[in-house]
Amino acid sequence: MQDNQKFLETHSTWNALAEWYEKKFMDFDAYNEAYDFWLALMPKQNVFALDLGSGPGIIPYYTKKNGFAFKWTLVDVAPAMMERAKMHMREAECIVCDIERFESDAQVYDAITAGFVWPYLPPENNSLLMVKISKWLKPNGRLFLSFVEGDHHAETFGSNSLGMRSVFYYHSIEKITELLIQHGFDVEFVHKSMYSKNDEEECHVSIIAQKLNSTKMT
Repeated sequence: MQDNQKFLETHSTWNALAEWYEKKFMDFDAYNEAYDFWLALMPKQNVFALDLGSGPGIIPYYTKKNGFAFKWTLVDVAPAMMERAKMHMREAECIVCDIERFESDAQVYDAITAGFVWPYLPPENNSLLMVKISKWLKPNGRLFLSFVEGDHHAETFGSNSLGMRSVFYYHSIEKITELLIQHGFDVEFVHKSMYSKNDEEECHVSIIAQKLNSTKMT
């Protein structure tokens, strides 16, 4: 029960921080190299894409302003985040939902992005979510995933400068790569960027992986 409360508090924190987060990170460029590598692999049109933990719609808006007319579905647990996203992506379907409870038909997306939502998910459920992601992606579809490198599944649960708390998990590249391979993905690209936070540097990691089709997996 206390673990559930921890995540409910995290959801409340991010709902309260929606406008602040948008101002701070909407034009954050540390991931641009990874975004550009991913977009170079994608057609510009007729792409159905799902953004998990969308926040204010950072990744979908990046694709839009770079000329990619994807058909986006955006999912985030925070209503305030989805309100910010709607302002940038009026043509997208925006759904307020815990991404672990989100359901979709099998193999309907050409691309799935999970930009910096992995650190806020219960580690014990990572494999279950990857099962669903693999089910939703079409054969040869691509997943964009980002996180902060550290001791795998190490947890912090602390307050920010405004006194609001959120849970946070670190991950190792090796373990995330193992998880992707286990669920039928081929890792195509790994990008690292350093980010200064509270006088310390974090290593932010982006991974692009392609879902193997049944022929390649056999």
